[in-house]
Amino acid sequence: MHFVLFLLHDTSCDAKERVQSSNREGKTVAQVFERKGKWYARFMHKGKDYCRSTGIVVATRSKKAANESKDKAEAQLARMLAEIRGRESVDALFSRLTQAVDHLPEIEREPKRIMLSEQLRRGIADRLPVADAWEAWLHSPRKRMPRAVTIDGYHAYWGRDEIKKHGRQSQHGFKNWLATQHQEVTFLHEISPAIAEEYATHLWRSGISPRTYNGFIKFLRGMFKVLQTRGGLVNNVWEDIPSQENNTEGRRNLTPEELTKVCSKAEGDLRLVGPRKTVP
Repeated sequence: MHFVLFLLHDTSCDAKERVQSSNREGKTVAQVFERKGKWYARFMHKGKDYCRSTGIVVATRSKKAANESKDKAEAQLARMLAEIRGRESVDALFSRLTQAVDHLPEIEREPKRIMLSEQLRRGIADRLPVADAWEAWLHSPRKRMPRAVTIDGYHAYWGRDEIKKHGRQSQHGFKNWLATQHQEVTFLHEISPAIAEEYATHLWRSGISPRTYNGFIKFLRGMFKVLQTRGGLVNNVWEDIPSQENNTEGRRNLTPEELTKVCSKAEGDLRLVGPRKTVP
């Protein structure tokens, strides 16, 4: 797969500026030239003419600066040639792609990153549909073997098909929420950290207790860890979702003075079970 990244630059060249030499032996003829204050590259490869802007501005403040800018343009030309010959590494191409995206206007950068990310994700060989994730986790030898009652609770965290039958927890089940809020998601690897954070926010705002909230997040974190290889997951989107502190206060026994005070104000039979004096 070849990325022709230099097509991002201006491709306009007059016909008279193109390479006129023949290329009968299939060799590449290439050079850089100055046009409208920028260095352009022109070359022929296997009989086809190419004319591209290198993106390098011609320096005019001194002869040395001009030569340095030309050297940069020639280095860019070399990269173009390596790319068109298929000799440049994927890592080098990706690095150039990210640099090109970084130079886009700020308002265009994030949408472009998302689009490119989705295109790359479509090529993942190991895919697991969200609809099949529960069964894949349930029968995976990589997970612990919890009791049936625990599995039933986990199923509520994930989301059952019969929401009304199983109460409030199933209404908050991740799969059910995902189906209504992100219908574009089909496979497990398409669930992004942003989606995980959005769900966690929804869960917390629903008014459930910290303990219940933590149960949901802990299960989803463990489930995605088990399915990481099977689902082609690059990372676990739940790892950075924090747990909530359980603020339940502990209990202590009343002191004799406190117990006497409570019983003195009690009515009915409770008054009869007040503290007794110890006989020496």
